[in-house]
Amino acid sequence: MRQVVRLTNYFHMLNSLKNQVRRKIEKVFGIFGLHLNRAEARYVGLVANEIHLFLTVFTYNLLRLCWHVRRKRSMAAV
Repeated sequence: MRQVVRLTNYFHMLNSLKNQVRRKIEKVFGIFGLHLNRAEARYVGLVANEIHLFLTVFTYNLLRLCWHVRRKRSMAAV
């Protein structure tokens, strides 16, 4: 049976800081893969994949803008 070793406060704080950055990055890739069909390269050729990636990123930025505006409106209503 493995022995459980607790982290010191320093390493716990360090992991918390890393997790904040990791969460933001993983959220973007999660949305790309789950909702925008960007889990793998689908087209043969660099140009077609580049166009698809550009449109995917453009769509993601539009979604982020909508979420940001919606959040601002809900905060202003309160």
